Amino acid sequence: MLGGADGASLFGQGGSMQRRFFCGLLCWAICSLMGIQRLQAAPPYNGMSYTTDFSQAGNDLGSAASQQSLLSMSQMGANTVAINVWWFTPSITSTTIAPDYTRYSTQDSSLETAINYVHSLGMNVILKPMLDVDNGTWRANINPSAANRNTWFSNYSSFIDHYATIAQNYNVQMLSVGCELCDMEQYSSNWTTVINNARSIYSGPLTYSANWSPNGSLGGYQNISWWNQLNEVGIDAYFPLTGSADPTEASLQSAWTSQASSLHSWLTTYNNAHASNLKMLFTETGYASYSGTNETPYSGPASSSTPVDLTEQANSYQALLSVMSQQSWWDGAMFWNWTSNPNDGGTSNNNYTPQYKPAQQVASQFYLLRGDFDLNHKIDNGDLQAMLNALKNESSYESTYFFSAADLNALGDFNGDGVVNAADIQGELNLLTGNSGSSSTSAVPEPNSLVLLGLATLMWLAAVRSRRCRA
Repeated sequence: MLGGADGASLFGQGGSMQRRFFCGLLCWAICSLMGIQRLQAAPPYNGMSYTTDFSQAGNDLGSAASQQSLLSMSQMGANTVAINVWWFTPSITSTTIAPDYTRYSTQDSSLETAINYVHSLGMNVILKPMLDVDNGTWRANINPSAANRNTWFSNYSSFIDHYATIAQNYNVQMLSVGCELCDMEQYSSNWTTVINNARSIYSGPLTYSANWSPNGSLGGYQNISWWNQLNEVGIDAYFPLTGSADPTEASLQSAWTSQASSLHSWLTTYNNAHASNLKMLFTETGYASYSGTNETPYSGPASSSTPVDLTEQANSYQALLSVMSQQSWWDGAMFWNWTSNPNDGGTSNNNYTPQYKPAQQVASQFYLLRGDFDLNHKIDNGDLQAMLNALKNESSYESTYFFSAADLNALGDFNGDGVVNAADIQGELNLLTGNSGSSSTSAVPEPNSLVLLGLATLMWLAAVRSRRCRA
């Protein structure tokens, strides 16, 4: 809970509190005037997999509705958007690869609008082209005949190059060169050509989105020999966790602890064998909102009438993030899936999206950048004024951003007392002056003189009021 609703309650905490606050404010002003700039540590890829809303017209990636949805994603703390785009092939043996705009392929202009808007919100973009089969067969089974294989790879490379060009032109932060093409992953020399062609166009880092399964018949990350040609090991991490529905939080955490150990062991072995230093990114992962989702995370609810279970979804998010966020070799997760419909999700929705569900609030508590009260993914002067506004009206701030008390604590409980109140203002000032011991990707600008003047005035009034009361 936030404390205080006006200037008197915020700052009338006694002379000692006033002196500490004023000294912090003065130090901040002096450091800023001297031109001292500090940097705050870059966060990992705290992300969501972003898709068009397949069920509702008018929510294309470049639409106003999509921008509203992306803004909500940004405000819950995500710093990375994995934008998923699709082309199609007629069958698993066909060599034809092309967009189908009568289905869910995205027009380039719409994609480019979305990328620009994501960047305007201060978030990164991972561009993830995907290939689907017209009849719904899983893309893992695509496998043209040997006679047609080179033709397929030539057409597939053109598909990836199309998006490599967009990625280069629009400063995308990472490009995936494929997703779950399990039966095609064995052809290493062909993939070398795909990767080299993409690199000749796009100068940023590359990954591939491999299936989670270690079973050879299903492909999977362990069967790929060419990871060392990429910059990041990408896994669609739908690992089954426990053997029961609605397990305890401790069971889920234990399952992820075991999975993390296995992943780390495999990654270390691969890096040692290939003289590489790759890290791992979950290019997809997620849980739907129904009982048993942790048993088969790769499978959504059987139907729209499957009973909703928000708790198991939220607990599964909590277990993944609490365990994996402690792994230095892990670069983050893109949770499946946040959609372009700004009104998607909610407590009656049993599908994957975390929008307006407890799972969103769980992710927020891990994703929010401490002290970023104006939610622009960096620490700057605007955060101090935004913090003061939040302290004045807790309920308004919470409702605006769909925050829980735990979200606010993640954002601004600097002294660890379980609440966000005036006692935490010094912690915010410490961030701005670089006294928190962290490093930054964003330079702190000069303080706004009006903010300084306003704070000083509040402190002076509080001090006068305190002296009058003692008199």
